[in-house]
Amino acid sequence: MDRLPYTYLLIFYCLTFACIFGRGQDSSPSCEVQVMVQRGTIEKAAPKQRLTVRCPVKHCGKSLNITWCKLLETNTCEQINQTENVEITQQKYADKLVSFLTFKRISIHDDGLYRCSRGDIEIAHHINVSVSDLHQGIEYSDFYAGKNLVNTSSLTETAVHLTADI
Repeated sequence: MDRLPYTYLLIFYCLTFACIFGRGQDSSPSCEVQVMVQRGTIEKAAPKQRLTVRCPVKHCGKSLNITWCKLLETNTCEQINQTENVEITQQKYADKLVSFLTFKRISIHDDGLYRCSRGDIEIAHHINVSVSDLHQGIEYSDFYAGKNLVNTSSLTETAVHLTADI
């Protein structure tokens, strides 16, 4: 009989614990917006070729605006704007948004490191764009301009979640 109050107390604590820590829990996993670019990405092109560079982003149903910049020698990143030779577009898929930076006729001056980002919040790995006559006749990895565009989930990507402090 002496254990009965302890049993009731144990049941009370268990119910209290379940109520406090069980409240507000959603059965679906939380979604975190992430800019995803594979580390060490290199895009090669010969001058005057068309080249499209891609930046996949896990969007979690949110409306996002992805920006592009080119890393300068001063270690600053100059924002890329659309021109008659440069086009920036975005495609939204079920769980990803892909931003495309397209050089319609790439030149040697376009050679360098590029980065896509979601404002100052999330920054991706650099993408090395290599422009050289040595790349003449090389098939570059511009697969997303073709038939494999919709199947972005099969890509092996590394999620990058960095802050502007880095």
